[in-house]
Amino acid sequence: MKKIDLSALIVLTFCLFIYIFYRTEKTVINQLLTQFYSSKSFVEMQQCVRRILPLNKFIIYSLPEGLWVFSATIFSYPFYINIKKYYFYCVYIPIIYPILLEIFQYFNWIHGTFDLIDIIICLFFWLIAFLYVKNKFKRENIITSSLTIKKVLFFSIYGIVYLSHVCK
Repeated sequence: MKKIDLSALIVLTFCLFIYIFYRTEKTVINQLLTQFYSSKSFVEMQQCVRRILPLNKFIIYSLPEGLWVFSATIFSYPFYINIKKYYFYCVYIPIIYPILLEIFQYFNWIHGTFDLIDIIICLFFWLIAFLYVKNKFKRENIITSSLTIKKVLFFSIYGIVYLSHVCK
């Protein structure tokens, strides 16, 4: 479990790096950081990193979502929700969520631009993570199981989605 957790945390750290240095200052994480640094200092820091390490648009805009799906799949795999005789395996949340977002963007129900490549990237990373962790964990009911580091990571990964939100 520790090796798997570490791989997912490394992937998330890379995503954080991209969001901080390459995405708009209007993302929640960058808004939080400008509370500690002046906006001018923050923008200068972003520009410096962008000059030293230029990245293409795919890495900046599509890859982080796929990597988040990868990490979320790893942290979601051990859990299920049991309601009466029905079981919902949480491992499906990381793939359902971005696909629904893309569909909502397609119909202009939410802000954003529909991109089929994003769906393909998410499916690809979900499948890789699913195969990576398949049968490596004992399944547990997320509602009735005790608080563990796995459970904390599960809820944290979904909190991270909020940090990538773009404020208007």
